[in-house]
Amino acid sequence: MRNYRITVKDDHKHIVKGHIQLGGTNPKGEEIGFTNYFMEKDGEPFFGICGEFHYARYDERYWEDEMIKIKMGGVNIIATYIFWNLHEEVEGVFNWSGNKNLRRFIELCGKHQLYVMIRIGPFNHGEIRNGGMPDWLFGRPFEVRSNDEGYLFYTRRMYNQIGAQVKGLLYKEGGPIIGTQIENEHNHSSAQWALTVGINDMWLNSGSDGNSHMLKLKEIALEAGIDTPIYTCTGWGGATTPVPDMLTLWGGYAYWYHGYTTKRDVWRGWTSILRHRNTFSETSIITRFRRATILSPNTPRKTIRTLAARWVAAWFSFINTGLPFPIVVFQR
Repeated sequence: MRNYRITVKDDHKHIVKGHIQLGGTNPKGEEIGFTNYFMEKDGEPFFGICGEFHYARYDERYWEDEMIKIKMGGVNIIATYIFWNLHEEVEGVFNWSGNKNLRRFIELCGKHQLYVMIRIGPFNHGEIRNGGMPDWLFGRPFEVRSNDEGYLFYTRRMYNQIGAQVKGLLYKEGGPIIGTQIENEHNHSSAQWALTVGINDMWLNSGSDGNSHMLKLKEIALEAGIDTPIYTCTGWGGATTPVPDMLTLWGGYAYWYHGYTTKRDVWRGWTSILRHRNTFSETSIITRFRRATILSPNTPRKTIRTLAARWVAAWFSFINTGLPFPIVVFQR
């Protein structure tokens, strides 16, 4: 066995602060900030371990149980989407109750000393219908995800609603909310208008007006009282990144479904199934699933049935189309 020797000499990093205008103090005098190398809490390096928990996708009776598990796993920051289309399904009618009770969710996070990052959209993606945009925005005489005043009118109204829900729960007020994500994958990703799937497959705008739009959204958020030490945005794929006003974040999946080759292969399989969602059959699903994977030709049919069923069921639960689950007829 070969031995190696590593010698480190004069490893003195030039650590500075104040290069980005992010950070804040709470009423107890506790402080969150950043250097050019790491996040700080009260002047000491702090490792923020962030995990996703989308409150509206889970039964509120079990929120606290899951938070305890999450904390035991080493997570100290919970990030959560605020899906516009779940809170304002009908134009002008807002619902913040039950599993949509954002305020209660954040209060529970605070109870268990978990910081919170709120992902306020307006566009989230999140594998949900319209990327989180309400159906009733479809066909309006303005461009979504842009500085079009028609769009900003509704965005401002939604942000004001969020501001009211989080009032008193911000870090500067002694609450657990330390950060806000503005938009998601602006100028990088989009979603289909679900109303058009299988008809003309129309897609939302992937993002217009670049940094100007992102900074406008931050301005509207601040006007609505959403004032947090940290503001973030997507950092990958050519997305809009208005540095230094927002911290650009990168992320990745910790796993990938067994048997898939690339994301493109999986996407082809998904879209194929969506186009044929009204003619589901065991044979057609398995055929399409085979094409989207690299499973061995000798893989038992029973194994393929189980994998395909989980694959389709997971997709439907994520995209929140409200479609039935005909796949369960062979999920036994």
